[in-house]
Amino acid sequence: GRALSRADLERLGFLYDELGVPADVLAILITHCFEEYAARYGEGRQPRLSYVEKIAVEWMQLGLRTPKLAEEYLAAREQRRSQVAKTARLLGISGRALTRTEEKYISLWLEMGFESEALERAYDITVVNTGQLTWRYMDSILRRWQQRGILTLEQAEAAEQERRAPVR
Repeated sequence: GRALSRADLERLGFLYDELGVPADVLAILITHCFEEYAARYGEGRQPRLSYVEKIAVEWMQLGLRTPKLAEEYLAAREQRRSQVAKTARLLGISGRALTRTEEKYISLWLEMGFESEALERAYDITVVNTGQLTWRYMDSILRRWQQRGILTLEQAEAAEQERRAPVR
């Protein structure tokens, strides 16, 4: 929405020359930064070049040096964001953004490999036992399950039945 200043051009030159961000990757990166910023802060808001520079450093550390790798990274990131949002709705959270801590918990559980139905069961157990969503309580349930190899609803229910079965 404005002409680039000399300082802006120098920063972009730094990203290209010194940091080694290829021009085609830089175009994807800048587009991504503008879209992220607009989504987070509202249409019309534009990121500063310091933000673009920060993301460029992250991308180079991740080895995103080709358009294909950059696009795959963004697609995987969007898929994860969709999974996190779906899980938040499953936990009864809607109408607000997740806190960083909430997002970290959900991301961790997804990385652990839990299916949605297993997360829903852990949520149910948490609410029944505490009267509300208690993140640490639910996390402890899921960590115990993961240690025992329980990642699906069927496995959780089987373990629950086994636990309730009378000892002979």
